[in-house]
Amino acid sequence: MSLLESIWMGIIQGVTEFLPVSSSGHLVIFQNVFHLDTEEGLLFFILLHIGTMVVTFVAFYSDIQKILVETVGMIRDIVGNIKIFFFNQKHDEAKRFKKIVHNNYRKFAILLFLTTISAACVAAATRDLALFSKTTLIITAICFFVTGILLLVAELGENGHKIPRDVRYGNGIAIGIVQGISVIPGLSSLGMVLAACLLSGFQRKFAIKYAFLSSIPVVIGALIWEIGHIEDTAMVNQMIGIYLIGTAMACVTGFLMIRRVLNFLKKKKLRVFSYYCFAMGALSIAAHFAMK
Repeated sequence: MSLLESIWMGIIQGVTEFLPVSSSGHLVIFQNVFHLDTEEGLLFFILLHIGTMVVTFVAFYSDIQKILVETVGMIRDIVGNIKIFFFNQKHDEAKRFKKIVHNNYRKFAILLFLTTISAACVAAATRDLALFSKTTLIITAICFFVTGILLLVAELGENGHKIPRDVRYGNGIAIGIVQGISVIPGLSSLGMVLAACLLSGFQRKFAIKYAFLSSIPVVIGALIWEIGHIEDTAMVNQMIGIYLIGTAMACVTGFLMIRRVLNFLKKKKLRVFSYYCFAMGALSIAAHFAMK
């Protein structure tokens, strides 16, 4: 892979990552059409996602800060409750335990944790399929169609009103399963999670926030996993400069996109993205047979 190709893939990632249209699907199309070999499995794809993850972190910094503060608070309260338990046992007292989940951000933190764990398990199980799907556009095409259908179904449903306090923990696990499956190119992680949230009755603004924030720990976990599974370290060391330039380009392009995309997602219908996914699915099939 050349420097120019890395830059182009970074731009594609930055433009498509914050749209529910599968950035990985677009990268696979680009890779197959131009016969690119990213040499080291999913590592370069994940580094591109790291670039756009930085953008997500900056855009939602206030929410992330509150989630981290409340997570520390929950850990502190759990430790405090353990001390109260042993104190009660020792002194035959009945001191009351602190309520652990007493606000929306604490509930949000637990939901994201459940989503992350279930997504990681599913993603690990489907890793080989994700690698194989990079070699054929047929799988990518099918996944584009699936994403389009889910977005259309989610848009046709009734508007939800659930905020964190109203969401069941099982919803967090189910959303994680959906997110884990979306490691397959063509299945948009943002689109799949957003559709799952809307179909679960989430308030639209909260659904958008959930879809973006849930991607952060998954991308970090995927990077750690891939680094641990690098087989050709010499090749990676040789290509890392080109990889990082593509990552930087994804970050810069993402910064130019995210505010516009967030405003669009909050106000507009998802069906336009659904139709786009159908078109990309058809294009993937055409490209597959044209390259035969």
